[in-house]
Amino acid sequence: MKVADERRERVAVVSSNSPEPSERPRNMAIRSDLLPTSLINIDLAKIFLADFVADYEFGRHGFDYQRKKYKRVSGKRQLIGVVTERCSGDPWWWPTENGESEEQWALASDNRAGDHATLTELLTSLRGGITTFDTGTRKAGTWKGFPGSLAAHAGCCIVLSTRPSIGGFPSPNTMKLYDVLAAVWPGGEFLRHVHVTDLSKFRGPTRDSDFEGMTEQMWQKSIRCLRQEFELLTPKATLIMPGVERFLIGGLSDLISTVASASATNAAEKTEITRDVAFLRLLRARRKHCMEQAPYWAPVNPKGGDEQREIGHSWCDILMKLGFLCF
Repeated sequence: MKVADERRERVAVVSSNSPEPSERPRNMAIRSDLLPTSLINIDLAKIFLADFVADYEFGRHGFDYQRKKYKRVSGKRQLIGVVTERCSGDPWWWPTENGESEEQWALASDNRAGDHATLTELLTSLRGGITTFDTGTRKAGTWKGFPGSLAAHAGCCIVLSTRPSIGGFPSPNTMKLYDVLAAVWPGGEFLRHVHVTDLSKFRGPTRDSDFEGMTEQMWQKSIRCLRQEFELLTPKATLIMPGVERFLIGGLSDLISTVASASATNAAEKTEITRDVAFLRLLRARRKHCMEQAPYWAPVNPKGGDEQREIGHSWCDILMKLGFLCF
């Protein structure tokens, strides 16, 4: 499906603090046509820009959550207690390659110097903090050509996980995922031909699949984006993580009701909601015969590279079963 024409227009973005309209700073113009087509899929990037950047989704969805805190005592992991922490709940997507520049997150300003502060705020949120990158290291070199959520093309394989984590990017879990993607086929070919995305597009705890902090509006926007990704890419195969699998079995009916309850002010919006609901029903119907559950890339207490290669081989077997052949 071709993305709607309006996605080709300039997309305005403001500070991640999202002040009231009267207090907002000068809009930053983000134009996908400023980005090199060799770096991203322009139509794919427009989906994320229009759904999350233009609508000022940054800084709007913070929530408190509780997590267990541990410490090491004599080499053993010991529970300290439960602590309450704050999550931004900001949107997130996988950048191309290692996310070193704003272009790798599909953020391109027509006034880079004037928009420096806003770009910094957006990148700080997307990275989960200020991150330094060691250009030329394994971390950068191994990921060369990785399309993330922004550069895949029709006929790719989609890897569907639950939601973006709270942690910074890149992270140890990121490395484990990249190791698996590189291990699926020799030469790291799969790393360059896979679209990685999430069911929920907003940051939050990922150790379970109850999607803490997600509101109806966040779910509606997430599913709209995911549906557009699938329509644009028409994937040959979809690998789903266990948390998504559990959700498709036990929670999809409630999600369909949430998406169907979205308000619509005109016929066009009603049509979009209908398509979102149809996509979820199709997702459930196809789960057994055109998707497959894949082992998670970051198991508890991973043993190292050998374990990631073992997971990679498992993914390869699944993809062969689905008819998704090596490039």
